[in-house]
Amino acid sequence: MIKAFLLFLWPSKLVEMAASEGQDKDQAAAAIREIRFSYTRAIATIFLICVAAIGLAHLINQLGGLSAEKLIVVRFVCSALIALAVLAKLSWEIQTYKGETIPEAVNTYLFKLFYQVGLIGMLASILVTPT
Repeated sequence: MIKAFLLFLWPSKLVEMAASEGQDKDQAAAAIREIRFSYTRAIATIFLICVAAIGLAHLINQLGGLSAEKLIVVRFVCSALIALAVLAKLSWEIQTYKGETIPEAVNTYLFKLFYQVGLIGMLASILVTPT
């Protein structure tokens, strides 16, 4: 648990700890930078998704909202999109050339598309006023 906090609050200390356990200091530092960048990008993506969901919910509410039945359908479809994205990504284990081939790029794009659209819809459906 302490190491997780060090990752974000004191990364140089985490590099020192890794080096004391026999890991290469430069490799540990590079890995920590990559992990921190990944979390920063994820936080920014989630923030933008939340902003989009709030905007979509506001627009739908301004147009009169949705019935409870329609909200159920929206939530079901959005849940299915999220499940599709996750299951399709997990079931495809072949990776060549570090994810840089055209099929891998398309797979990653579709995963992000389905997952983000599903998440925006799901979050917006929580904020939409049932009519």
